[in-house]
Amino acid sequence: MSVPYDVFTDAFLSKITEYDFVNMRDFERNSLIDGYMKRAIASFRKICKYDLSTTGDDIIREFDVDIPDEDLDEIADIVSEGMLVQWMKPYTYKQESLESVLNTKDFTTYSPAELLMRIGNAYAAARKRFYEYDEGVFVQSRGFNGLALMMIQTTVGVPMDAMVLNNYFRTLINLFFKILPIKESGESSLDTYMRSLQAELLGCKELIEAIHEDPLFLSLIAILQYLIDNPSCEVSVVKREVFRAISICNKLKSRYAVPQEVSK
Repeated sequence: MSVPYDVFTDAFLSKITEYDFVNMRDFERNSLIDGYMKRAIASFRKICKYDLSTTGDDIIREFDVDIPDEDLDEIADIVSEGMLVQWMKPYTYKQESLESVLNTKDFTTYSPAELLMRIGNAYAAARKRFYEYDEGVFVQSRGFNGLALMMIQTTVGVPMDAMVLNNYFRTLINLFFKILPIKESGESSLDTYMRSLQAELLGCKELIEAIHEDPLFLSLIAILQYLIDNPSCEVSVVKREVFRAISICNKLKSRYAVPQEVSK
């Protein structure tokens, strides 16, 4: 059983019926909308248990994949939200394009500045729906069976790829381990290095919402503070605390690990 492209097209158009875009001729509309659809699908193709990336036939506009109706409804909703984001994105930067996106009445009612603000707010709202926040860790769309988009929420409002955080914890292991050879060599730069690393961790704590109140991450900051406050402690003590920090980094890496791809 195949899935027509129009399942996603209709879901998308139902969300923008107030705009003149829906009055375009079919062949013009489909060319544009199919592009939005493919980019939206690409956002979660690695973890979607249904293959919508390689099964599409642009001639007959169908996916050669069998998806149960109860799943298809939710996938269509998610994909159409992503399509909405793709469609609106260019207009947040190009004032001259706003007239083609809005009704003539809308375009003449508001000032150019207000139009930019309104379309920007609409884009932000659509993007937020597509990247729904889930328990402060992974941003995902609707929580559908494994369709997590593997994103991390930040305090600046721009989701971050979860792989970035995962790789950062890997990097922290090396950054903490570097403390040992500096200590053993007696270099005077150790205090500056540890203070710089601690400042970085504090900044990361404020940026990533998921780790705001994580006691393990706080332990890393506290370990550095102890070593900074006790510059004369023995190398054995430094070694103990460094390896404890490394162990914590590994735990954090596991805690915020990127979900594995859902097998088909």
